[in-house]
Amino acid sequence: MSFWKHLIENGEASITPTKVQQQMFDKIAFEYRKHCPELSDAFFADFRKCCEVVRFKKGAEIYSYEKGNQHSIVAVRGLIAAKENSGVKERVMWFMGRTNCSVMERSFYMKMQYNYQVVALELSDCIMLPNDKREILIGSYESFEEIVDEELNENLLIQRDQSYYWDLPPINRYQYIYEENPELIISLPDEELAKYLRVDKKVVTQLRNLNKLIGSDHN
Repeated sequence: MSFWKHLIENGEASITPTKVQQQMFDKIAFEYRKHCPELSDAFFADFRKCCEVVRFKKGAEIYSYEKGNQHSIVAVRGLIAAKENSGVKERVMWFMGRTNCSVMERSFYMKMQYNYQVVALELSDCIMLPNDKREILIGSYESFEEIVDEELNENLLIQRDQSYYWDLPPINRYQYIYEENPELIISLPDEELAKYLRVDKKVVTQLRNLNKLIGSDHN
């Protein structure tokens, strides 16, 4: 936990309660075994030993890509975002939270080549896997390597579709994200979603109302 020691000392982070940790690891095991049923109990025991679980308070900066990223985000209960300040206005690059179980950060339609900060938008429990330990697990468990490769391929497909995505009207971009992760987009504050879509906040309100009318938003 030394990586987040300064946040813990400042009261911006703490250790996630054991019960919540267990629930999150159970969810990960369920998701991973859907893809690779042959994953052994020994793998999950080693996997859990390698991970670090931290509870971040709202507004806490988890880490900065400009300074180098040493961890992969495995799962989030809460909501975190990658933000970039272009000097003109703040932009949101990607979100992760709720039911996501990932072996690396989802790029959410943006290439990860920017200088930005990963921050907690609300009280968030995050399971982190140090990248060096991730590589050890990949070398030890072939099935885990398959999961990582699948995640990498998915992110490459998202990046390939990036130019097409940004040419879409806001309603289509909103729907595209909604279809990817409906629970996540429902939970996002209008202000944060507007930053991501790069539209005015009032446009997001209109999009949500339209989705309600066509029956695809279940708020």
